[in-house]
Amino acid sequence: MTESVDSRLDFKQDLSSYAIILGKNMPLFEAFTVAAWVKVEQNVTKNEPTLIAYSVGMENQFHINIGNEFIIGIGKNNPQKTRNWGLEVGKWIHVAVTWDRDGSWNLYKNGVHKAGNNKLPIADHLKAGGELTIGHMIHRLTNHSIGFRGQLSHVHLWDQILNVTYLQNIASDCTFTYCGSVAEWVDFRSGTRGTSKLRWPSGVFDECVVNKAETCDSHCSQTNGPQCNQEYARNILWPRTPTGHNSTRPCPGISSGFAMRMCMEEEGLGVWKEANFSTCVSSDLRELKREIEGNISDLNILMYLERLYNSTSSKKTNPSDLSTGITCIRLIVDAQARALSDYQWTDTMLKFNKNRRIPAYPRIEETNKFVRWVTDTVDNIIDQRNEVAWNATRPRGAQAVELLDVMENFVNLFARSLLRHTKRGDINELEGQKAFDRQNIAIYVETVRPIDFTGSFFPDVAKLSMSSMNSDEGRGVIPDTLFDDLDSDLQETRMAVFYVRYEKIARYLPNHPEQVIVKYYRDKEKEHKHKEDNVNSVVITTGVFAETDVHDAFANISDPVEVNFKFSDTFNISNPECVAIDIQGGPNDWHWRTSESTNMSSEGEFASCFYYQLGTFAVTTDMYNINWDPGEPPRFVMTAAGYIGILVLITMLIISLSVFFYLRCTTDTVAVHRNLAVSLIVLHLLFMIGITRQENATVCKIFAISIHFFFTTSFCWICNEAFNLYIEVANSIHSDQQQQRPMLRYYVIGWFVPAVLVFALVQSKWETYFSPDVCFINFDHIWLFAGPAGGFWAITVFVLVYTGKDIMESSYSKDKEANKVISNHCKGCWIQVVLMAIAWAFVIISVDLYSLVPQILFAMFSILQGAFFFVFFCGLDGEITEILSERRSSMGFNVSPHGLQRSTKYSVYRRYLPPRTSSRRSQAPSHIHSPSSHGSNPYLTSDLPREMLELQSHTRERGGSWQGGSSDTNVGGAGGDRSPSLARWGSTAVQALRRQQHLARKDSDAKREVLSRFFRDDEVRGALDPPSPIPEAEHANADEEDRLVTSV
Repeated sequence: MTESVDSRLDFKQDLSSYAIILGKNMPLFEAFTVAAWVKVEQNVTKNEPTLIAYSVGMENQFHINIGNEFIIGIGKNNPQKTRNWGLEVGKWIHVAVTWDRDGSWNLYKNGVHKAGNNKLPIADHLKAGGELTIGHMIHRLTNHSIGFRGQLSHVHLWDQILNVTYLQNIASDCTFTYCGSVAEWVDFRSGTRGTSKLRWPSGVFDECVVNKAETCDSHCSQTNGPQCNQEYARNILWPRTPTGHNSTRPCPGISSGFAMRMCMEEEGLGVWKEANFSTCVSSDLRELKREIEGNISDLNILMYLERLYNSTSSKKTNPSDLSTGITCIRLIVDAQARALSDYQWTDTMLKFNKNRRIPAYPRIEETNKFVRWVTDTVDNIIDQRNEVAWNATRPRGAQAVELLDVMENFVNLFARSLLRHTKRGDINELEGQKAFDRQNIAIYVETVRPIDFTGSFFPDVAKLSMSSMNSDEGRGVIPDTLFDDLDSDLQETRMAVFYVRYEKIARYLPNHPEQVIVKYYRDKEKEHKHKEDNVNSVVITTGVFAETDVHDAFANISDPVEVNFKFSDTFNISNPECVAIDIQGGPNDWHWRTSESTNMSSEGEFASCFYYQLGTFAVTTDMYNINWDPGEPPRFVMTAAGYIGILVLITMLIISLSVFFYLRCTTDTVAVHRNLAVSLIVLHLLFMIGITRQENATVCKIFAISIHFFFTTSFCWICNEAFNLYIEVANSIHSDQQQQRPMLRYYVIGWFVPAVLVFALVQSKWETYFSPDVCFINFDHIWLFAGPAGGFWAITVFVLVYTGKDIMESSYSKDKEANKVISNHCKGCWIQVVLMAIAWAFVIISVDLYSLVPQILFAMFSILQGAFFFVFFCGLDGEITEILSERRSSMGFNVSPHGLQRSTKYSVYRRYLPPRTSSRRSQAPSHIHSPSSHGSNPYLTSDLPREMLELQSHTRERGGSWQGGSSDTNVGGAGGDRSPSLARWGSTAVQALRRQQHLARKDSDAKREVLSRFFRDDEVRGALDPPSPIPEAEHANADEEDRLVTSV
């Protein structure tokens, strides 16, 4: 590319064309000045075209658009606009814009102030390390309406605000000596993309064509003193540095330490010296390089080469190690070339030494070993295990180009050695063919006489030396007419033809350094723009070595060299092109070029290229096909499995709610069940109905927020279930200290806390909260959705674990029925906690991946959740089983209802405590006082002794009564006789009650002994010493017994 700076970029054909800065790290901006010469071809009434834009990833930092309106924007919000600022169609104008972090900006046209204010958003700084483009915004390439149409020239960027005088000088300077401190015009010219054309001269001024060396460098040197320009070396970006100063930079990649480089002055300009980056290199390679530089000779070449091979056999993550390894190979190859050049033998000397058998380095065995060690070392360096280090090289591709250059010297040396050995007689003409095949590289060299050459191809699997090579990946064919244009006096001179095939090095020779991360399917086209002309094959080098310079003979051969490639990636590719690498001066200046003298044909997975010169070749393709129809973009849809799972769950929950309301359950436990059921019903209805309702954006947002809210409430009510279980267990242990607590605390946790939490989270991320594909939260913020629910889930698990501990410790203090009820409730809580978490994990996966399998799993776990809710929270609930037992008893079924008194608070787990009174009669069994008091009897009918049951039955058959003084038999009346049978029955009843009391006392003593191990004595007495419903035998006198018998 010419060094002339008076050029222009023409953006006339493609509105998605742009130019980008390559190889520069953008600094952090606290202020900036942009200056450019602009020429537009037509008026633009809306969607003003982009002059310059700067972004970090997909995040815009600043952009400037010019048309009939001038627009400057910082970030995303509140861009400033100015109408009628003086744009002139078809005429060059100079535009300068300044910005400061306090929000102020100014616009200058041809050095004259046109507009400005301080209404831009205030920003501490603009981020560093972004991408600077002109002509378009790189993250909005699909929007052609903001692409620039016209011509741009001399675009510069400073990281400070320039004063008006300076801007006026820039606008009037036809020598273009003012250059941007961050980016200058020549930086953009190598980064053009699309169909924009670079043309000379710019036409801004007449007769002002000058060279860069006469402008920017000399101007900066005259203004600020001699300086070394910013450049890459040894994978490090060295900034502009004054002469006489050392520049210190951190080591590249993940290595620690610092590298230094001195800037020296030569002829009034700054010149960089070799960088000292020894602290960035591993110790073994550093020491090896030092020894090679100081001590290498033909006596130790192979020894150093073997050490280098061993050092490169391990994985490398440091780009400095790669660079040092390649440098060591270069030094060793140069040393071998010097050793070979020390023997300048004539044919007579060669014959004499052959007859005398005088050994000379290198012998054929040493040459074979040398070539083998170098090939193995290069195979180690370019192996995929070192990909981390290769990706850290800067600028991208430069280190691989340096390796290609070293390998070209090496293969020429290999060919030269074979020619020498053939001349010396070490090998015959048939043995003048050597091939080395490794995992990442294959080399073939063949010595030929041009007059006898019949063509060659590689790899020729028919030859023993190449029998193991795979010809499908890449194959080269050199025609038999290769030497036709060679001078006749060279036709008898022995030469060498060579091939080198690199299997994986194309990954380290990218065609486009910039990368774009695409997050959404709708942005796929942006990714395509950065996938043009990607290397998609192996790399093959062909060449000819001769003792004399014959390169001009092969610059344009009559019959082409055919190279067959197999595409590395065949999915959705298009536009294959045959390319050759073009290196201009150094490893930092290279590119793939398409020669006008190439033809190609491609079919299926293969491409055939025809080159009319020798060199290093590959095939590039666009990694997309503009004619490929991917069909409808994937989107989430509810499947039949999802509908079935949700409907079954909702049905089970509605049945449970119906039972709760029909039986008029009043306990707090059932109230918590009801709220949990309502929350789950609404959540799943919203998800089923609204997850794909994108017809109206507002409705979709309401569904997304509602799903988030009810999702959180469901986990909150599960948490309330755990709290309620813990309270019930605690009350069952300390029944004499029960407190009537309101339900309000549950409503606050279950409804109010989620409302506040969801409102705060939605407000904090409102701009990016909603998913663009479904009515759901954006998956970039999925932890706003799952995080709070996960927190409540963790609290629930903790409370249930702690409650389980209390249940185990208190199981001795409750009867069997209470333990069973508590156990069922605890199982129900655990099952709901686990199933809800699993089911909604599959919901999130199915929405994110558009997958059917997670929906099927979600449906399965939802059905299980609904079924277990009905079983444990409805069918086995303590209050419901109690009510059903009472109702069946009242209907005459042979089912004994529970004797517990129902209460609106904690009745399921409260143990019955009879009232304590001082009246001895009031302490008598209630069934003795009233036949209608059965509902409050703590001793159920089924618990009475057989004799009592018989007595009760016998009495009722005779129309009698258990209440003294009210029997049909005249007891205590005038002339009435006491029935002997009744007296006998009464005595039997008293004996039966005494026997029952004795057994109860023995059982109480046993329980007392067990409970005393875990509780205090006062707690044990409170639990085991209720008022006796029957007078103790030792305190009842004979008269009371006689009256009791008489009354019976």
